[in-house]
Amino acid sequence: MGEHLHLNHAPGVLSCLDNRRSLAYITDGRCSLVSWRTNYYQRFDSLKAALANLQVTDAILDGELVCLDDEGKSRFNHLLRRRAEPGFYAFDLLSLNGKDLRQLLLIERKKRLRQLIVKSDL
Repeated sequence: MGEHLHLNHAPGVLSCLDNRRSLAYITDGRCSLVSWRTNYYQRFDSLKAALANLQVTDAILDGELVCLDDEGKSRFNHLLRRRAEPGFYAFDLLSLNGKDLRQLLLIERKKRLRQLIVKSDL
């Protein structure tokens, strides 16, 4: 799915990577990454730029900021110390083009998330 945006395939699992849970707010070609405690991440410019390239007017994605080591293992310390470029592991699509999707079944939201990522070629 690209080096920046990944789809977490674990159905029904909210968080399994032990990194930074985050919401990606995409509007008008810009992206803000916000923690669940409403801290706005000021860094991660290349990640935000990649997410801003999704083919949407606006969207809210739920996921995690993740840094992987050379073996593909999630390393929280790499993220904290900014030793590697993070990716965003998306596992839910909460809103798309002005429509609140939270009333849909999780499996349907995941299907739409997958379609969005494929369509955007990220």
